[in-house]
Amino acid sequence: TVSAKEALKGNPQLKLEDLPSRIVSDKYLYTSRLGDDIRITSIGEFGGWDTKPTPDADAEFRRESLSRMPHLAPLINKVSTRCGHRPYVSDGLLLLGRIPSHENLFVSVGPGSNGWKLAMGSGDI
Repeated sequence: TVSAKEALKGNPQLKLEDLPSRIVSDKYLYTSRLGDDIRITSIGEFGGWDTKPTPDADAEFRRESLSRMPHLAPLINKVSTRCGHRPYVSDGLLLLGRIPSHENLFVSVGPGSNGWKLAMGSGDI
């Protein structure tokens, strides 16, 4: 996550319109904006329970981010890469629906890196 205010302050040539203002995605990255935060997310890798990125994953993430947003290079180079756990099912079939033992509990588990792509449809169910 990088700060839009910090990006504008650090580069006088940069305008607010140059920064992402909505969710933007391509084959490798998802970029979203929430208030001052510009969040860049990307790859998934199977790493057990460790939440530290491997050096290769960190380098690839930064390389892909910089290729799309070179104007944010000082910030991309300085922020730490964070990893979290994504629920992922081994057979690729999404676990989706109501939990019978609870009146108002629904789950959408296992989409892995397809979570953003499936969110709207899953929400309709």
